[in-house]
Amino acid sequence: MENILAMLSEATKEVFQTMMSYDIDTYQEKLDEFADKIHMSTIITLDGTIKGALVFHCSNNFAQKITSALLNTDPSDTLEEVEIKDAISELTNIIAGTLKNKINNLGHTFTLSIPKNLNWSEYINETKHSKKERIIKFKSKDDYFFLELLSHKEKELKKAS
Repeated sequence: MENILAMLSEATKEVFQTMMSYDIDTYQEKLDEFADKIHMSTIITLDGTIKGALVFHCSNNFAQKITSALLNTDPSDTLEEVEIKDAISELTNIIAGTLKNKINNLGHTFTLSIPKNLNWSEYINETKHSKKERIIKFKSKDDYFFLELLSHKEKELKKAS
């Protein structure tokens, strides 16, 4: 499990640096400090020798910053909600794909679903049967986001490590 979490952290840092020139670090403080600011979540399911999901959570403000960086627009420009959701979905997909490539090197194969944007109640409903394996918290300047690795079976991700 720790190997997969390390790979997820590494994949996320690589994607943020490559796609947006953002330096991010893991954040060790309690999630409660910023969890109430989370308004956007995107989920991608994993199906194969590993079954579960990857969920990206961030604030609307950080989602806007990420979208501006990905689209190379001025951060003060007003963006449409659909542009923001598309950008966060694509970012989540790229992180999941990068993680998939790293895990495939361990001999595991799985497919990724199409990313799905969720509001909080949808997130609760979508993940109610999943075991919440681990959360990795990240910080970029004054912004925070987190990735959650879910497993549909208790030992699923532990087998992959």
